[in-house]
Parts: sequence; structure tokens; C-alpha cells
Amino acid sequence: MTTEPNDLAYPMYANLPQNIHSRGLTKRELFALEIFSGLIAVPETNPNALISTSVDLADKLIEQLNKTETITPRPPLESSGY
Repeated sequence: MTTEPNDLAYPMYANLPQNIHSRGLTKRELFALEIFSGLIAVPETNPNALISTSVDLADKLIEQLNKTETITPRPPLESSGY
């Protein structure tokens, strides 16, 4: 499964009678926001310098996620008998 930058981070699938006017954040926006939140936590940082860095890192994260091979799940742990 690939991670598309413009896919919704929290898609909602429902048959509702009302219109939904907010699409929410894309995955790229969410990743950039989370990265920015971590970087801005350091008091000595310049927020303006972090904006483009956060977006660049989000793009690199998406790129790396799409390169990662499928992980084979581990077998279940054996019961300890309790």
C-alpha cells in the first residue's frame, strides 16, 4: 500500500443525509504538522526556518514509506499457561 501525499489523513466513509464541508488534513499536511510540532519544541529554533524544513521532511517521510518493503507479521506469542 502506498502513501499518497494528498490522501486524507482521517477519511470518513459514511452515507449521511447532510453535506460535509470539511475535508480535513491530507497525510502530507498531517506529517508536516507533526514534524513542525516536534521541531518547534526546541526554544532556540527559528519558526520561519522550520516551515520549509517540516514540509521537506514530510515529503521525505512519504517517499521512504513508499520504499519500505511489506513487513511480515510476527507469529503470535506462545501462551505462558496462566
